[in-house]
Amino acid sequence: MATLPDSLKPIILETIITQLKGNAFEAVRYKVITTWDELKNLFKTVFGSAHSVSYLQVQLSQMRQNSKESIKEFSIRIEKTAHELTHALTVDKDQAEVNIIAQTERMRYS
Repeated sequence: MATLPDSLKPIILETIITQLKGNAFEAVRYKVITTWDELKNLFKTVFGSAHSVSYLQVQLSQMRQNSKESIKEFSIRIEKTAHELTHALTVDKDQAEVNIIAQTERMRYS
C-alpha cells in the first residue's frame, strides 16, 4: 500500500470491503471503516482470540467500566468480547446456525 498514491487507497479499501464474504463481511457489515488500520484492528478484535465460550460469557457479564476508562474505551472492550463470544459460539456451525447465533448475539449486546 505504501507505493499507491494516497488518493487511491480509500477507493481500494472500499472495493475490498464490498467484496468480503462470510464472517469477515459480518464483522464489517454495520461499521464505517475508513483506513487500513481500522480494518486490521477490527479483524484482530473479531478473529484474534481463542477463549472458551464460558470464559467469554463470564467476562462479558462481569465487565465494569474502570474509573480512568472513557466510555468509548469501555464500549470497545465490550464489543471486542462480544465479537469473541459470537466467534466462539459459531465455530464448526453451518451457515444457517452462524446467522442465527450472530443475529441473536447482536441483539443481546446492542
